[in-house]
Amino acid sequence: MTASRRRLLAAVCLAPALLAADVPVLQTQSDQWVAISHPGLAASWRIQFPEAVGTSDVFHLVWHPIPAHWRSEPDGAIAYDWQASGEWVREASEKVNLRGFALKPGIALRARMRASSDRIDLSLRLENLGAAPLRQVWSDGGDLQHQSERFIDRDASRTFIRTADGLVRLSETDRTQRIRALYVFDPLWYQARRVRTWEYFWGRSDTRPVAAMVAAEAAGGGGAVGIGYEHAIGLMQNSDSHHCMHSAPFFGDLAPGEARVRRGVILFGSSVAELFRRFAKLGYRPDLTPPELAAPPGRPAERK
Repeated sequence: MTASRRRLLAAVCLAPALLAADVPVLQTQSDQWVAISHPGLAASWRIQFPEAVGTSDVFHLVWHPIPAHWRSEPDGAIAYDWQASGEWVREASEKVNLRGFALKPGIALRARMRASSDRIDLSLRLENLGAAPLRQVWSDGGDLQHQSERFIDRDASRTFIRTADGLVRLSETDRTQRIRALYVFDPLWYQARRVRTWEYFWGRSDTRPVAAMVAAEAAGGGGAVGIGYEHAIGLMQNSDSHHCMHSAPFFGDLAPGEARVRRGVILFGSSVAELFRRFAKLGYRPDLTPPELAAPPGRPAERK
């Protein structure tokens, strides 16, 4: 065999390995945190998947570790099932300042991630285990944190959302908090109790996104990452020590025994423009359902 034929054969044999290098690597923990590395971008992240679940006035999951027993599924996905125990509710209530909100059991959660070339598909399933309906169920779909220095965005100048005017750097949006912001699709959400309670931290913005993904680009060497969900009601970005991005899916009302699934995705690529084009093809749209707002004393609550 000639040297040129040997080189050609070696290239053919190595091709699958080169393609596989674009597949993110997922490393699970004993809780809901997952470490993510992308060999092609030589960068890493971690995600708390999910970070929180609640209704209009109650939390069912908060940013406190839960025992997540991850399993492998036939299609290569990883997943876990969880529901709050009384012991976990007591412990989390002692550890987390919920600023007047109650923390209760009553929801069954199934979280699922599947890595493929330059993407991670996310799935959250919530089921109402109680005897009463749950109103306006929502989730923070995951606290995606940059772990590599070149993706860390301290001034929000390399993180983008898409508005009616196109891609916008978050540093060019109005933000009541300099280092972080919550961008909602319907500004009425800023009046919802849960959002108002944490406005001191997340702040708000008059900038309205039109796509349910937030994405960041690397400072050097190329590369971009984004996270988005179908039925998202808001997007968040944080430049403090967490260096995180969020997309918050809305599940709506769940009757007793009813379950609903929301899909999300983490995309990797060469630029944020590429990621937003790919995200648009998925058809994941924002949820424009308005929040139920507390009524003034003596008046019933109103829905838009």
